[in-house]
Amino acid sequence: MISSIVASLLLGCGSEPTEAKPVVSPEAPVTPPTAPTTPAPMGLERPVGSVVWRALDHLADATLAFPAGAPIVGIDGHFTLDTKWKDEGVRKGGWHAFSTPLPFATNMPRPNYAPMGARLYRESTEVPFNTTLSAPTESPVVTWYVDHGRIVLIAAENPSTWPKPPDLIVEELAAALKQRQFASSGLAAPQFALTQHSFERVSRPGLYLPAPASAEFSAALPAKGKLRFGLGVLEDPVSGRPGGDGMDLTVSVDGAQVWSGHIAGESAHQAVEVELPAGQARNGTVKFSSTAGDTAEGDYLVVTEPYIVDLAPARAPRRVVVVGIDTLRWDSLSANGYGRSTSPELDQWLAQSVQFTNAWSPAPRTKPSFRTAFTGRYPSFAGAAPTIAEVLGPLGFSTAGMVGNVHLVPRFGFNRGMDHWEYENGAKANDQVDRALAWASDHQGEDSFLFVHFMDPHTFYEAPEPWKGMFQEGKSKPKAVPQRFNRWQIYNLMKKQRLTDAGKAWIRAAYDAEVAFTAHELSRLLTGIETLPGDTLTVIHSDHGEEMWDHGQFEHNHTLYSELVHVELAVRPPKGWQGAPKITDNVGLVDIASTVFDFVGVPAERRPVSDGLSLRPLIDPAHAAAAPDLHTTLFNRPMPLGHMRYGRDRWGVIYQKYKYILHSSSGIQELYDLATDPGEKKNLAPDADAASLGLMREALGRATGWPVRRGFRIRVPSTATTTTLSFTSPIAAAGVLDPELNAELRANLEWGEHPKTLPAEVGLVTLSADRKTATFVPGPKVLGGALYIQCEADPCPTGTLRMGEKSAPIEGGKYTGGTNFSLEPGWVLIPADNSDDAEQSAAASGTETDQLESLGYLHSEKDEAEEP
Repeated sequence: MISSIVASLLLGCGSEPTEAKPVVSPEAPVTPPTAPTTPAPMGLERPVGSVVWRALDHLADATLAFPAGAPIVGIDGHFTLDTKWKDEGVRKGGWHAFSTPLPFATNMPRPNYAPMGARLYRESTEVPFNTTLSAPTESPVVTWYVDHGRIVLIAAENPSTWPKPPDLIVEELAAALKQRQFASSGLAAPQFALTQHSFERVSRPGLYLPAPASAEFSAALPAKGKLRFGLGVLEDPVSGRPGGDGMDLTVSVDGAQVWSGHIAGESAHQAVEVELPAGQARNGTVKFSSTAGDTAEGDYLVVTEPYIVDLAPARAPRRVVVVGIDTLRWDSLSANGYGRSTSPELDQWLAQSVQFTNAWSPAPRTKPSFRTAFTGRYPSFAGAAPTIAEVLGPLGFSTAGMVGNVHLVPRFGFNRGMDHWEYENGAKANDQVDRALAWASDHQGEDSFLFVHFMDPHTFYEAPEPWKGMFQEGKSKPKAVPQRFNRWQIYNLMKKQRLTDAGKAWIRAAYDAEVAFTAHELSRLLTGIETLPGDTLTVIHSDHGEEMWDHGQFEHNHTLYSELVHVELAVRPPKGWQGAPKITDNVGLVDIASTVFDFVGVPAERRPVSDGLSLRPLIDPAHAAAAPDLHTTLFNRPMPLGHMRYGRDRWGVIYQKYKYILHSSSGIQELYDLATDPGEKKNLAPDADAASLGLMREALGRATGWPVRRGFRIRVPSTATTTTLSFTSPIAAAGVLDPELNAELRANLEWGEHPKTLPAEVGLVTLSADRKTATFVPGPKVLGGALYIQCEADPCPTGTLRMGEKSAPIEGGKYTGGTNFSLEPGWVLIPADNSDDAEQSAAASGTETDQLESLGYLHSEKDEAEEP
């Protein structure tokens, strides 16, 4: 019994001073300048930033003119494949392969599904898409697939001899083509004018002006200012490349032309700066006008991120830099007590920062964690929530992000509000720093928000020299360990008992080398930022950690233990704070947005709904009067954990000094005292008293918004027919337990994967109006399915289970009878649908699929086969 838990939950948290560590680095050190022992006045709050006008924020009030446009060829997405088909030889089964060029571009060399939803017809009959190379030997049918820009048809005779040529219908292509013309888009003018332009690694929001077109705005013109924008051309949906024969753009201010230029159809993105006519600050007009070349076909001009900067602001520029480090264990930094010297330079920067030693991520994986860090909302509510950039941009900040994880691609919305979003999968830290410093230098006179993401601590653990091997102690790589590996290849070695302790040690040393490289490059970034004019608020955090067999497993996304969800979080005030305190309160990524908004003075009416709190009273001595109340609030705030994809589903809560975990499909409970057992080696739940567990379950319910109730999990037999469970008093809820909750590897919804079994395929449960009877009607995939009952009170009411002629009493939460149903009493939490992933789902492109499989985000069959 541990009845002392209830009493100890009333204890508070404190803080402790920090110590700087000596610098030991394989390269010239990049260390901070001397910081004051008392932080300087922050001076970041002001109502208006240096970016005084953004065109894209005023589209609703602009005067927009677009060409009517001639119909685009193929706008209905219908292609008659009447070209000559090439005979590529006999396939197994005796049929031939015939090929013809695919009439539109795709970046997928050999997709496992029809690109852009294409459908091929032989007369009125649809031809199945099938990547199998051979014709079926029984009941053969014509099939097709796509291979390196060709349609390949498996058939008995050449399609050129068919009475009617095959037809290809590509509705997604038709929709994309329609979006290129205002008349066919079906959009209002402001929505049509707002677009996204991508060139090479960079995505930018833009003003779409398909030549000839114009957009005129009312604008706040400073006494001395400049107009910044870029020029680009949207890709032609058919060719997949920018097209057109060149187009011109003119820019006028108050009716007078201030700039004109030309862009060729296949030109790179061009950056433009125009000094505005000097004078009194005033309201005026800005007009952008595009002119077509010899023809307007393909002249899809985009004016990217147009805004006006005040060149004579009353105060020095302010800057917010947020650094997100992928897969960084909190305890892998020497600043946090790690035995290896992984971060000697960064330790000195952290010594000038307020460090939060008990910071938590809401999930052990990238996408939901960064959603929370970007928005201040927990993952289930973060998908449509405003990002930090969306809030700061309209308040006068220029905004940019540099990222290196495929889960941060633009289509997931992380770039919302960003003027400049640069994505390169697996980008190395040195490249990220170079790009970030180049952007920051180019915008050094502006109020700015910069997000920099480091991917290096994520697999493949390939640090460059001189960091590579710095912790291997001269030992060579064990033969069984591949030179480059993902999680599944390591699990395959573990399954076959080929991963020795020496192999694990080599992998951990390789990971630590990546941490050391990242820490050095982060220090270089901070050094460069520190040389720029103005004041910089810096936030450093990780998204999740990495398991190194702490609980017998490897990598991340499979448990809620601290090696995965205890994260780095530090805030460095402008000019630093030597000897800043370490804060031991429970905080999280959810608090970043509110803290930033508080520091820069975002007006209350402009602050979006947040699940987080501003930590400013713990960082800024000028606001320290609010610290005691904040300590109390943080101490009593439960923080949710969940959103796993690997391993059977479970949800957890951080509450005061404890962590509680409830497994969704089994009802297993875990409870850990993080103060005395930070490694979570002793599960206290089996011996805990009812009051302590009840308090933690209540905290879990408050944290997630989903009640935890006494109830049953009911395993359904394959022989089940319509079944009723009748109770003597009302129950709270009943339904089919989502089969995904019991899966070791759940469908990757955001990348278009589909669950193997849906709840509706197990069956349907209806609850009577008086909530006393639950009726189950089996579906087509009942095998392995389960139901749940949540009771109104503890203990659950007694009842009767009936299936056909068989019935038996349900007493004391247990049932045994002749129906082969199995009732498991316990505590039940039913996660609400997280529609965020599903709403943004789309099949991965060929490039994305390769990236996902290489990193282990998608589990491919070759992972099982690849061994050294």
